Amino acid sequence: MDKTEEFYNAIGSDFQSVAKRFGNNSTILTRFVLKFLSDESFRTLKTALEKDDAESAFYAAHTLKGICSNLGFDRLFEKSSAVTEMLRRKETEPAKAEFAVLEQEYNKIVQSAALLS
Repeated sequence: MDKTEEFYNAIGSDFQSVAKRFGNNSTILTRFVLKFLSDESFRTLKTALEKDDAESAFYAAHTLKGICSNLGFDRLFEKSSAVTEMLRRKETEPAKAEFAVLEQEYNKIVQSAALLS
């Protein structure tokens, strides 16, 4: 098992289906996973929610959702999708509550990325 597969197992996602999307090239997949760590969507979402800026939070959550879908971050995708829909309806308080769970999933990915180095 290579490091990328270990990473996907650690975050509870299906490595095989994601790997197929990337032509079974773990090197390229790993590069995109590591690039995710510098993406600003999560931080933008957090800041926008703190400022009650539903519109900016929506766009950040929607972007995060798309990235998670592409990278096969299944659990973070589910949480960011739920937050996106809450924010689409301008439900900032429920979105803030769900964000706490989303943040746990995000942190799990960040911590598990150490497996890739």
